[in-house]
Amino acid sequence: LAQSLRLIVREVTSAPPPNLQQWAEDTDRKLGSRVTVIDRAGVVLADSRHDPETMENHQARPEVRAALSGQPGSAVRRSATLDTDFLYYAAPVELPGNPGAVLRLAMPLEQVGASIAAVRLLILKASGFAALLAFALAYVIARNVTGRVRRMEAYATELVNADYSGTLSAEADDELGSVARSLRAMADHFRQMLARLAQE
Repeated sequence: LAQSLRLIVREVTSAPPPNLQQWAEDTDRKLGSRVTVIDRAGVVLADSRHDPETMENHQARPEVRAALSGQPGSAVRRSATLDTDFLYYAAPVELPGNPGAVLRLAMPLEQVGASIAAVRLLILKASGFAALLAFALAYVIARNVTGRVRRMEAYATELVNADYSGTLSAEADDELGSVARSLRAMADHFRQMLARLAQE
C-alpha cells in the first residue's frame, strides 16, 4: 500500500486530475485498492467506492490524523460506510488548491489475508525447491566422498598385501587428499626399499 501510494502521489501532484472523483475511481481499478482524498479539515473530497458527499468527517481517523500531522499513518478497522474490515494507509499530499490534504489507500482484510497466503505458498515452494536442491547436492557430495574413500581403501589393502604395483590418482587439496598423498608416499617408499633390497 505504501509503495502504491508513493506512485500515485507523484501522479496526482505532477498532473492534477480535473475530476478528483473520477481519478480516484480510475486509480482504484488499476490498483485494486480503495482510494480516498481528504482535505486538511477532514472533509472527504473523493472516494473510489462511496459517494464522498454522504461520508462523515475523517479528521479523527487514526491514519488521517497521522497524515495531517505530516507523517504516514496506518490503521485496521471496520469501514462504517462499506461494513468491511479494511487495512488503511494514509500520507500527506500537496494538491493544487488543497494544501495539506491526505491521500489514503485501503485494502479489505480478506484481500490482505489472500496476499499473505500467496506469499506463504511461494515461500513454501521456494523452501521445498531449496531442500530438494540441498538433498541432491548432498547426495552428489556424499557419493563423491564415498568413492574417494573406497579407492583409498582398495589401494591401502593392496599395500597391506605387499602389492605395490597399483596407483592412486591425484586427489583434491583437502583432508582426503592429504591421506591419499600419504598413501602414495608410503607406497613410493616401499618400492624404493624393495628396489634397494633387490639390487643388494
